[in-house]
Amino acid sequence: MTLPKTMRAVVLTGHGGFDQLDLREDVPVPLPGLDEVLIHIGAAGVNNTDIN
Repeated sequence: MTLPKTMRAVVLTGHGGFDQLDLREDVPVPLPGLDEVLIHIGAAGVNNTDIN
């Protein structure tokens, strides 16, 4: 299976609220190490206390 070079990601750019979240389309896909796995996440929840 060939991995893409970039992925879509939500990046926390500072403290505050949801306005500090930035959707980016060009984040490099990390390469897993020898004892690691890379999984595809289709969706994830974000709680307000996670970003404050």
